[in-house]
Amino acid sequence: MFNGTLTGNLGRDPDFQTTQSGQMVAKFSLAVRQPKKQGQDQPAFWVKVEVWGKQAEYVANYLKKGASVCVTGQVAEESWNDKNTGELKKAVVIRNAAVESWQARSDEQQAAPAPMPMQQQVAYAPAPVPQQAPPAPVYDDEIPF
Repeated sequence: MFNGTLTGNLGRDPDFQTTQSGQMVAKFSLAVRQPKKQGQDQPAFWVKVEVWGKQAEYVANYLKKGASVCVTGQVAEESWNDKNTGELKKAVVIRNAAVESWQARSDEQQAAPAPMPMQQQVAYAPAPVPQQAPPAPVYDDEIPF
């Protein structure tokens, strides 16, 4: 597996579940725009995304269908046989994803608490300003004029 970063829009509202062990997981589909070919729009590339832990809670509380996000996580491929046709199907999945919202909050959201940042922030105190020594006294007899 390798890590990848994609930007796109949620194709549906996230599904939110809690596992038996108490872990939170959110799942959603991400529509990734492809570059235009010969001036023509290309169909979106769809990716499944799984988000765990506190990030899953953030996704469930703040992101809805259409939200513009940046997703970083482990890229994998799922494959399965279709129940009806027996045909082999495949999908790209980003697991253990970190999600960052790329859209401005509306007025309604302005009053809500700020969403959790993509990575836990480390608090840094500003560097202390060194104490400056008081200026040296100037004596009139030292001035040459």
